[in-house]
Amino acid sequence: MWRDLERICEESTLPFVRPTVFPQNGLQAARIATRFSNEVWVADFIKSIYIANFQNNQDISSKEVISKCIESVGENALKVVEEANTQQSKNTLKEQTDLTYECNIFGAPSFYVGDELFWGNVRLENAIEWASKK
Repeated sequence: MWRDLERICEESTLPFVRPTVFPQNGLQAARIATRFSNEVWVADFIKSIYIANFQNNQDISSKEVISKCIESVGENALKVVEEANTQQSKNTLKEQTDLTYECNIFGAPSFYVGDELFWGNVRLENAIEWASKK
């Protein structure tokens, strides 16, 4: 897996540092991403979490790193974390996680076209091609 990630990053000219701790606790980041999934800034937030983890080897479960990632996209860290930790937000993440089990999704990225599951970074093009045939 690590060598594959190194190759993908090299091909995409992305820096990669193997985290000293893997996997990390991404629960808070997942709550934020799920709760604010319709916000324009969430994609940049997710990217900042990946940079913190896979480029800067930071602890993405720490309040400081999470706050920095939120603030880097122009949002108020205190407000975002507070909203992400409401029971409703926790329930939404649990529901989404349960749905992934029901859909047999076992990793990211995953793409469904109808009943067909495409898994992996290099499968997006295959999923688009499959969808265009339907």
